[in-house]
This record gives sequence, structure tokens and C-alpha cells, in this order.
Amino acid sequence: MLPQYLPVATVATLTLAVSTISSGLNAADLQLDPLYVTANRMPQTLNATVAAVTVITSEEIARQQPRDLTELLNGLPGVVVSNQGPAGQVGSMMLRGTASKHTVVLLDGVRINESTSGSAPLELIDPAQIERIEIVRGPRSQLYGADAVGGVIHLITRRSEANRTQVRLGVGSDATYHTRALLQATAGERSLSMQLSGRRSDGFSAMAGSHPDNDGYQQTSASLSWREGYGERFKSRFTLLLSDGEADYDTSPEWGGLTVDDTTETSLRSGELGVDWVVNESWDMGLTLGYSRDSRDFLADGLSTYQYHTRRQQLNWQNNLYLSDRGLLTVGGEWLGDGVGGRDAVFSQSERDNRALFMNYLHEELNYSVAIGGRWDDNDAYGEYQSGNVEWGWRFVPRFQLTAGFGTAFRAPHFLDLYGYGGNPELAVERSRSFELGLKGEYGASQWALRGFRNRIDEMIIYLPAEYDAEFNLISEATNANVDQAMIEGVELELDWQNGGWFSELFYTWLTPRDVASDKLLPNRPQQSGRLQIGYREAHYGLATQLNGRGGSYSDKQNLTEVGGYATLDLRFDYRLHRHLQLEAKVSNLLDREYQQIKGYHTDGRSWMVSFNMGQ
Repeated sequence: MLPQYLPVATVATLTLAVSTISSGLNAADLQLDPLYVTANRMPQTLNATVAAVTVITSEEIARQQPRDLTELLNGLPGVVVSNQGPAGQVGSMMLRGTASKHTVVLLDGVRINESTSGSAPLELIDPAQIERIEIVRGPRSQLYGADAVGGVIHLITRRSEANRTQVRLGVGSDATYHTRALLQATAGERSLSMQLSGRRSDGFSAMAGSHPDNDGYQQTSASLSWREGYGERFKSRFTLLLSDGEADYDTSPEWGGLTVDDTTETSLRSGELGVDWVVNESWDMGLTLGYSRDSRDFLADGLSTYQYHTRRQQLNWQNNLYLSDRGLLTVGGEWLGDGVGGRDAVFSQSERDNRALFMNYLHEELNYSVAIGGRWDDNDAYGEYQSGNVEWGWRFVPRFQLTAGFGTAFRAPHFLDLYGYGGNPELAVERSRSFELGLKGEYGASQWALRGFRNRIDEMIIYLPAEYDAEFNLISEATNANVDQAMIEGVELELDWQNGGWFSELFYTWLTPRDVASDKLLPNRPQQSGRLQIGYREAHYGLATQLNGRGGSYSDKQNLTEVGGYATLDLRFDYRLHRHLQLEAKVSNLLDREYQQIKGYHTDGRSWMVSFNMGQ
């Protein structure tokens, strides 16, 4: 019987070519279901994966016609994205109620989370550059190390599978323009993909009560992917993404926000170079070198006021050992170097290294599967830490699977926590323990999944302000400390239905994210969120409507200031005018609803975008 996983040359950072198959298998024997790699650092089908995984393909990205990545991700199971104004602004992304710094974001297997704050510059990544997004919810520190408390989001740029050229031109409200050019070529075992994209918009005023001008943005990006095979057992690959952006933003009135024109200039550089080797029918390995660098320069009336950059280098070595037709052992090592620099990033320490060893064993039988993983990390800043995870799935009847999982994870203190204002070099890691129980199945033309989870985070790092006595004598200086605890419980529901040309999709998340000491809700975490999509598609056209919504939340830890809930309606349409020409149109917030995602920051009213896609 063919195993659920196939001997492929798995790369150490998951950017492997999942089509590389051991020479002992014929093409006719291969599973036709797509393979995804992020959940267990090895290729699996979605049905074979016990973990909570959501995959967004390039076809779905094209159908969604997203303005940016935050619009594409918002409302997915367990995902809440909040923007500080128009596109191009820094926002927050929360996975299962955890903060942005509790989620590892990979770009072609390379970490792009900032070393200073832990958040990822998603505003710099054009969705047009992305081939696929894999989102794994739940603890993943046993495979990815620090910060994988809420989960992992893996962005995979476009790869070449055929000769193709495409050009996209778009125009929209707020004087928005979008362009893209794509070239893909394949010859034998060589493939090349190159893409350029640009976007600009006048935007709208970001902050209520601040500078009333429009806060626009502009962004340009380029990506390159090169792959080459040397026979059936050895392959090499190289990917690169360059992105630059400039966005206007508002500061609060007490900082001069009523009169000053504030701008931030940002850049992201990310790339990886790797080789994959099928040693024999029972062993394949991969070696990958990755690099990422992001920079920010804040300007007031054209003069730079604060500038810094962060960088990460990583080296991964991964081995897949096929112990039997049902058992796969993955072992490997990872080195990660963090650094900060720039004119205003003056810390007592500016670099640190992390060394890690990890293993994961996956065993699959006809009706059940078990995954057991563990990782050891040794960091210059916070020392050693061990994490682990166990997952189990049981198909008790055909088309129905019961799943359960338990895992530990941790967040490492970042450079601002350790050496910034109020920095404390003695900080320990934040620790989490998570349990999950789920049921998923298929019935006719529908697929569904229901999961409940509980995640307790201890030793959370918070900022403690300076204390003074009645005569304003200093009692204690401002500092960061490991003093907080959080308990996050929730339920996720996914429904997918297709019948003929009709389709529908429902995502719903319910959360109770609470501070253990005060029993208050954690800030900016809505207890309810989700989206509903209904549409119809034929060979030459498609039409869909999408309802996006979330419940209310609080903007402060004391739960005194409420941010109201909202619901918006989007409408999308695409029509193939010619074999090489397609029209796309989208109206967002069709009913022109006024709402806020973060207290004090505006969101867009009714907006529209029309695009033409030309090429093969």
C-alpha cells in the first residue's frame, strides 16, 4: 500500500520542491492530492494532516482580488488582522488570540519576523507575489523554535511549472493603481520565475483627530525563483524577494500630529539558497541557507527622526528517514543569527545566535496517525529551552476523523524587551501549554471541521512604568518583567460546500482571551470573528459575495474603552473576455459601513478596483 507521505527531497526550511519523487515510484502511483509541508516539516495532503491547517492557493488569491495580505488573511479560522489606517500602514495579526509576536512568519522558509518587536512586515508583501499560503494554527515550537505559540504562517512565492507571461493593470478608488508583470520559463529540469509589481494609492486619513490629510502609500516589489535538477536525486534552488514601500501616517496630536507630515520608508530583502538530495530510497536530506533584512526610516516633514534595521541569517539541515512504509522520522539542526543596527538602534547587545536540534516522528495506519516532535534550543540571550508536541488522529468511521493534540511552546524576549527603553537583560522566555480537540469530516459535496482549544501563556513580558512616592521620589525605574499570565480558550468552525458551479465557505472563531490575574479580556481581541462567502462559477465567469465580521473588543487592559463590532459586505466579479484577457472587478464595503479595528484609527469606506489580466 502506498504510504501517505512520499520520499521527496525535503528542504530544511520547507521550501522544497514537493514534486521531487524517489526513483522507486512511478508517476502512475502518485497521489493526485496536493502536498503541503509546513505542519510537520514534510509533505502531506490536507486529509492526512492532523494539525489545524488552512491553505490559500494562487487560484483563491486571484479570485479574492485582495488589496493586501491583511485583507486576504482577515477572517480565516483563528485569524484576526487589525490595521492602523489605510493599506501600507503597520497592523497587527493575531492567531488564536495570541499577539503578532507569538506567530512565526516564513517567506519561502525564511523567518521575516523583526528582531526588535517580533512582528512581521506583512504590509510590504504584495499578494500578487505569492503562490501559496499555508497557515498552521496551534503550537509549533517543537519544529520552528521560538515564537511559534499561536502558530506558523508560511508565504511561498511563485514557482515556474510552465512557460507563461502575464501582465496585470488595475485602477481603483482613492486614486489606486496596481501593475504586475510575470515571466515564467521551464526547460527540462530548469525553471525560472520572475515577477515585478507596483501599487500606489492616495489613501485616506489614518487617525481620527489628527492631521486631516490623506495618508497614501506606494510600493514596488520584485521576486525571482530559480530551480535546477541534476538527475533524479539532486536539485538546487534559489529564491529572492525585494520590496520597498513608502507610506504616510498620522501621529497623535500631542506629538505634533495636527501639523506634521509623517512618512515611513520601509524595505524588505529575503532570500534562500538550498540543495536537496535523495540519498537512497529510505533517506533524503536538504541543506538551506536563508537571509532576511528589513529596515524602517521614520520622517517628519521630510527629515529622518528614527531609523533602524533588523536582519536574520539561518542555516537548516534536515533529514527524512523512511523507517517503514508507515513511519517517517525527521531529524535536523538549525542555526539562526539575529541582529539589529541603524542610526537609532543603539543597544548594549546588537547580535545573538540560536542553535537548535529537532526531531519529529510521524506514523500513519489506515485509520489512525500519530505525530511526536521535540526541539532543543540554546540561545545567547536566554539560554536553553525544550519544547514538544503530540498529535493524534483517528478515523473512527469513513470520512470522519477525531483529532487531539498537546504541545508546549515559547516566545523569546526580543531586542526591545531586553535592551530598549525599560529593557531587562534578565528576562526569561514566555511559556505556553496548549491542548486541542477536533472533529472533521466530509459529507457529500461538503467538508467541515470543528476544533476547540485552550492555551495558557505564563511569564508574559509586560512593561512596568516607573513608580514614585507622594513627593515624586523615584521608587522603581521603568522596566520589562515576566509577570503576566493569559488563558485563551476558543472554538473554530470551518464549512466548505460545492455543487455544480455553486460554492460557499464559512469560517467562524469564538474566543475568550483573558488575563488570569484580573479576569479581564486581553486588548484588541474580538471574541467573535469570521467570514461567509457564497458564489457561482462557470468556465468564463465567476461571481461571489463575502460577508466579513467581528464582535466588539476593548482597547485597554482594564476593559474601559470599547471598540465596536462590525460587518461589511464585498462583491467580486471576473469575466474571461478572451483566451488571453480577463476582466476582474471588486467592490469592498459595499454598504459603506463606518467602523474601527483599532481605537482611533479610520478604515476605508466603500471602495472599488477594476483590473485587466493579459497573457497565458
